[in-house]
Amino acid sequence: MKKFLLVFFLLMLCIFGGFAAWFSYSFNAEAYRTRIIKNLSQMTGRTVEINGPVSLTWTPFPTLVVSNLTLANQENSKTPLMFSVEQVRAEIDWASLLKEPLLIRKVVLEKPVLLLERLRRYETNFDFPVLFKTTQNIDPSFLSGQDDFSLTIKEVEIKNGTFTYDNVVAGDKRTFNGIMGIGTVSSLEGPFAFSG
Repeated sequence: MKKFLLVFFLLMLCIFGGFAAWFSYSFNAEAYRTRIIKNLSQMTGRTVEINGPVSLTWTPFPTLVVSNLTLANQENSKTPLMFSVEQVRAEIDWASLLKEPLLIRKVVLEKPVLLLERLRRYETNFDFPVLFKTTQNIDPSFLSGQDDFSLTIKEVEIKNGTFTYDNVVAGDKRTFNGIMGIGTVSSLEGPFAFSG
């Protein structure tokens, strides 16, 4: 009986191991490029581009890597890009792959560049309706088509970032280079913490 159980266990291990190996080698992370672009564009109302490869690694954690992601600035800005990042790495917790919320252990942003602008007294380039919970300027089909997908991010690490705040109204522009640090975000409403 013990021999039968051992053979059964080894057979199941080979079947599941073979399936896992097949899945990891046949998984096409590039197929997610269109989905990432579409979702980010709908959330921000801006053009999003991924000009580099999208890949997935499985060890030590499932990690989605997106290279050269850009977010366009609003139309009346002098600068064409609001945000760009050389590489985004999102490490996914193994246990959360089959349940919700999906737990992202860590997001690493390599060389992010962020430009926040105040263009007029009541106009900024960072007014994103979805993020600030208003339905103004959002396609109703986008909101009704949302599934109940939930996501938790434990930690965000910034490596060699650049942040610029340009207040055109007051004529004040400030740039901070070489930003390094780790941040935590509980939700879009906060609390937020950053050390670096």
